[in-house]
Amino acid sequence: MKKRILMGLTTLALVGTLTGCGSKKNKTLTCTQTIEVDGMKTEEKLVYKFKDNKVTKLTETRKVIFDGEMKDLLDEYKGSAKESVDSFKEIDGVTAKTDTKDNTITTTVTYDAKKVDSSLKDAQLLNESYESIKDIKGQQNGYTCK
Repeated sequence: MKKRILMGLTTLALVGTLTGCGSKKNKTLTCTQTIEVDGMKTEEKLVYKFKDNKVTKLTETRKVIFDGEMKDLLDEYKGSAKESVDSFKEIDGVTAKTDTKDNTITTTVTYDAKKVDSSLKDAQLLNESYESIKDIKGQQNGYTCK
């Protein structure tokens, strides 16, 4: 009976250790922010992927929603979004796309931390830790980070 209890406790400890270690190595931090100004709403979502507390990937998604009188600016903003996305095509480690549906323009930019240059890493906080990004984006820049 004692052997069974001891084996059961050992198994539980081993399973707990293995699952605990795996969850600490890979993390995701999602930061969101919504700004509304005069009929234009911007929803931004930043998703940082970490391995061993180092950023491996950042995906930025920005939705701009035009309502009311601001709908007249939709085509102009669509052109700007396309130019912005086209400029990213020249940068190693970055992919970008834009999409328009009804009155919403969505732009998505993905940064591969292993491939982008050091100045871009600094600008996008790709050299920072999980807690540091959470502090910078959350407390200093008004994002909600989880």
